[in-house]
Amino acid sequence: MTFNIAAVLPEFETQLIGDIGLLKNVKQTAFAWSNTPFSIALATGPKYFKQALANPNIIAIITTQIFSEETHNKTVIKTANADELFHVIHNRFPPVINNTKAYIGENCKISPQATIEDNVRIGNNCHIEAGAYIGSNTVIEDDCYIGPNATIGTQALLSKKINGQNRHIEHLGGVLIKTGCAVHASSNISKAVYSNHVTHIGAHCQLGIQVNVSHDAYLADNCILSGNVSITGRAKLAENVWVGTGSTISNWVVVGANALIRAGSVVIQDVGENQDVSGNFASPHVKRLKQHIEQTHAK
Repeated sequence: MTFNIAAVLPEFETQLIGDIGLLKNVKQTAFAWSNTPFSIALATGPKYFKQALANPNIIAIITTQIFSEETHNKTVIKTANADELFHVIHNRFPPVINNTKAYIGENCKISPQATIEDNVRIGNNCHIEAGAYIGSNTVIEDDCYIGPNATIGTQALLSKKINGQNRHIEHLGGVLIKTGCAVHASSNISKAVYSNHVTHIGAHCQLGIQVNVSHDAYLADNCILSGNVSITGRAKLAENVWVGTGSTISNWVVVGANALIRAGSVVIQDVGENQDVSGNFASPHVKRLKQHIEQTHAK
C-alpha cells in the first residue's frame, strides 16, 4: 500500500534531486540498511547516506545534506527538517499486515480472558494466561509461555517534534518470539517501528515479571532478563546474556555473548563478550567492587 508522498512535500522547504516519479513507488519507511524493497530512508549523516545509496532496496532518501554527487538513480529530498519530514511520511503510511495467515497450533492452552488480535501465529504447545494481549504481526513459536497480563506487539514511547508539538511515531512492524521462551506476568514486548521488521526474542529466552523490551530490540538465544529490566529501543543482546533485576540497557547498546549485567545496572555503552558489569553507569564489576572497598576502608 502506498500514499502520495509528493503531496506532503509542499509542507516543507525541500530540494529534490533525481526522478520525483520514483516517489509514487515507495511502499514504506525503513532503515538505510533495510532489506525491504521500495523503501524511503532517513540519512542525515554521511555513513547512513552512503549505506542508503548503496542499498538497492532504498529508492528515496531524505537528508539534511547531500553527501555524494552520484545519487545512483534514487530520489534525494534535501530539507533542513529531514527528521520531521521523514516521520510525517512514516505516520501517514497505512500499516502493512504481514501475509502470514493467522494460526494457533496444537495442544495450546489459551485463556478465554486473553486477547489475540488478527494476523497472529502461535505455535504448538503454547500456554497463554488470562489478561495477556497479543497484537497483530506477532509470531510466537512452539513451547512458549505468556504470563498473566503480559502484552506482546504493543506501541511504545517514540516521540518526535512535528510542527512544534510532540507526536507519537507509529510502530508498524511486528514481534517474533522464538521457540521455548517464557514471558512472565505483566511484561511487555513492543512492535518494531518499520513495516517488515520485528522486535526479536531468541529461542529459550526467559523474561521475568514486569520486563519491558522496546521496539526493534534484538535478544539472541538463551538470554535471561530478571524482573523489572528495561531493554530500550534497538538494543542488541548476544547469546547467553544475563541481566539482573532492575537494570536498564540503553538504546542501540550492544551486549556481547555470555555477559553478566548485575542487578540495578544502567548500561549506556557496549559490553564485551564474557564481561561482568555493574553500577550506574555500568563498568567492570570487579574494578567497581575494589573501588568501593577502598573507599569504605578509607573512611
